[in-house]
Amino acid sequence: MPRTNGSSRPREALIAMAAALAALAIGSPLLAAPERPPQFDPVTSCQSGGALWGTLRQASDSCMRSEQEARATLEKSWNEILPADRTHCSLLVSTGGPPSYVELLSCVEMAREARAYREQRARTAAEPPPVVAAPRTPSKAKAPHRARNVGTRDREAAS
Repeated sequence: MPRTNGSSRPREALIAMAAALAALAIGSPLLAAPERPPQFDPVTSCQSGGALWGTLRQASDSCMRSEQEARATLEKSWNEILPADRTHCSLLVSTGGPPSYVELLSCVEMAREARAYREQRARTAAEPPPVVAAPRTPSKAKAPHRARNVGTRDREAAS
């Protein structure tokens, strides 16, 4: 392996990985999920949407109300949201434009619903299929009757 300045790239990667694992093991506050939702500027988000869609002030007021309601909902339920969903959704809504509380709330709700759906499918797949009763066969009382009729027909045909 080629060495640069006395060290190799695999060794540097191994050291970086070890440092990340050590930080996780001691519970680094940098890696911990925040206790509150991230702080966004709803005005920027609503203005961005208004410029995009060419809406009026009334629509902007509606957007601000929606953002405030979504923020309040997130603040109430933030500690109930899985840390992985918090991190993923926070990064997702912060990409590509001004972040939005409505988008963040939608993302964490979809993540929760997707997880519930996957868990339900896993439970359903683990359950044995329902037992279906076999179709009933004709009773034995009818079988001799048929045999007698067949025998009678045979005797009549023979005579």
